[in-house]
Amino acid sequence: MEEKVAEKRQRISTLGQIGLQQFAPYLMNRIMGRYNATLRDDFRKQGLTIPQVRTLAVLSVTDGITVNDLSVYTVIEQSTLAERSTRWKAKVWCGASRASPTAASAMCS
Repeated sequence: MEEKVAEKRQRISTLGQIGLQQFAPYLMNRIMGRYNATLRDDFRKQGLTIPQVRTLAVLSVTDGITVNDLSVYTVIEQSTLAERSTRWKAKVWCGASRASPTAASAMCS
């Protein structure tokens, strides 16, 4: 039994032995960083941020989601998401109020 444990410990490699180019979490982070950077400019032209796009993507496929679940799916802290969603709602309503001044006077004043 002790031989199997010792053998298993020998097979476990350290990050230094594996190297970053073979470490999946590092590679996944790099891929997503590049992907977000590529999309960031396109979304910025439309007035959107990456967190807003992630939020809209989740909301487009999920009905009745809680802020807690939304924060998990979007990988945004719940407090940050709640604060940002208030700003996003204000931005949308204030944009709408330009077309219809009575639409959101309370939120935009």
